[in-house]
Amino acid sequence: VNALDGSGRTAMVGSGVVVARGAVITNCHVVSRASAVQVKLGSDLHSGSVEVADEELDLCRLSVPGLDVPAVQDGAVGALRTGQRVYAIGAPQGLDLTISEGIVSSLREVPGGTVIQTTAPVSRGSSGGGLFDASGRLVGIVTFQHRYGRNLNFALPADWIGEMRSRRSSTGSRSIPSRTSSPA
Repeated sequence: VNALDGSGRTAMVGSGVVVARGAVITNCHVVSRASAVQVKLGSDLHSGSVEVADEELDLCRLSVPGLDVPAVQDGAVGALRTGQRVYAIGAPQGLDLTISEGIVSSLREVPGGTVIQTTAPVSRGSSGGGLFDASGRLVGIVTFQHRYGRNLNFALPADWIGEMRSRRSSTGSRSIPSRTSSPA
């Protein structure tokens, strides 16, 4: 996912997950300040627009007409267990379709749900990418990493995708980013 500034230059690069034909989920912090959005698939670039911006959850649904690829299979955070293998797929540093392997190191309760802590390595540009279980089901959306820790990476539960609605962020945000976290 490329977030473009007013002059058409890439201001931020993130990742996304196809959840329906022509629909991509990413983090709002990837696209919230963009003048335009592009979704890259292989060498093809598709124009997109923000359809739903749930800044409280830090999840945005993009409408991407012409993106005709199958959607991921949904999983649920309730089926995850600490120690279970997971796989992060994203575009760290713009290197698309990068996969990394790790485990669920913890399931952290936050107001309104559970955030997934994982050792699957992620880097800048991974925000909005998918976290998948060993069966290929989407269980989370990679969102942030602890700024000072190693392998302290976090994903929002895929369950929250079904709860999305357009709303601004508030101090009661469900996710747990703080001054010690940075976008993935």
